[in-house]
Amino acid sequence: MVDNPAKLNKIAIVVFARNEYFVIQKTAANIMRVLQPSDELFVIADNCSDDTARLAANEGARVVIRNVENPQGKSAVLVWFMKNYQKEILDFNFIVILDADSLVPLDFIKNLNLQLSSETQVAQCSVKPINFGGSHLTTLIALSEILEQTIFDHIRASLGYSIRLRGTGMVFNPHFLLSLCEKLGTEVEDIALSILIAEQKITIKSIKQAVIFDPKPKDNGAASRQRARWFRGQWVAFWSYRSSIFRILLSGPSGWLVLSSVFFKPRSLKLTLLILLGFIFLWQPVVSVIAFSLAGFEILLMVIGVMRLPNRYLFLKALLHIPSFISMWVKGIFLSFKRLPWLRVRGTVNNKKYAQPDTLSFTNTKDLS
Repeated sequence: MVDNPAKLNKIAIVVFARNEYFVIQKTAANIMRVLQPSDELFVIADNCSDDTARLAANEGARVVIRNVENPQGKSAVLVWFMKNYQKEILDFNFIVILDADSLVPLDFIKNLNLQLSSETQVAQCSVKPINFGGSHLTTLIALSEILEQTIFDHIRASLGYSIRLRGTGMVFNPHFLLSLCEKLGTEVEDIALSILIAEQKITIKSIKQAVIFDPKPKDNGAASRQRARWFRGQWVAFWSYRSSIFRILLSGPSGWLVLSSVFFKPRSLKLTLLILLGFIFLWQPVVSVIAFSLAGFEILLMVIGVMRLPNRYLFLKALLHIPSFISMWVKGIFLSFKRLPWLRVRGTVNNKKYAQPDTLSFTNTKDLS
């Protein structure tokens, strides 16, 4: 809780957008309606060749234009923004980083103010998947994220351990974020930041009351590109921060849990490896029992998590399509080895192959109103 519940923090919401013509107007309009008078929405139009900047500005966002020869990725944009707009950002109590298609409910800022205090260095909002019922694949993607947050992150937070950052819904004390940017150097900023924070033995606070609505990829190709970007970030982060990872391994359970959450994905692959390990070491009963026990415990938690969901039958039906889910991850692994800049999930007006207007309907999401 804040020191004085009536006290309002001055919050900057920052959205990094590269050619987000199809979603940025809806996102900016949604965010602007929840801001306090002292808050501000920054949209960083990163090397855009469409109307992203104009559409965001029309909704009242403060648009920052970034044009560089080698745009790299989201981490580079964050570092550039924090260094070039340091004076403006340090005037805020907190900075919240959202994706270009993220949406928030009307009570978002209110719930942040109730949970953030002057001692808070970093926090992660709850990311709630929406619009995933159109296919079994997107339903399984949503189920994976829901279980991770409602079961495994909940257990970590209840024990006083840190959770990992999720890319969208990340909340920072701006002074602390500026210090982290000095060591930030991979395309997937949430992985790198989670590692750097764990190395300092700082707990990432879970703010489940502040919800971010996160639309899921619409097809297998988009989902594979998203996971390819994650895998690439894992490879690069593991090597770039190998010294930090070694120190985290020596730090204790909290650090181990963060590394597990960052690198041991997907959970289905982790479970498969544990079960295989159990069979391989049948000749070593102790190792085999430990492997099977760990796998069984996680499966039990997942079953409990699914059965607690109000729409559990939708997810149980989707579980019959696990092969497609595994195929998506495998495709993402292979795609991650291709040197493609900024692997996109959403289409753009300049990419006819993937371009499609934002036709997502949020009429069933009561929390948005």
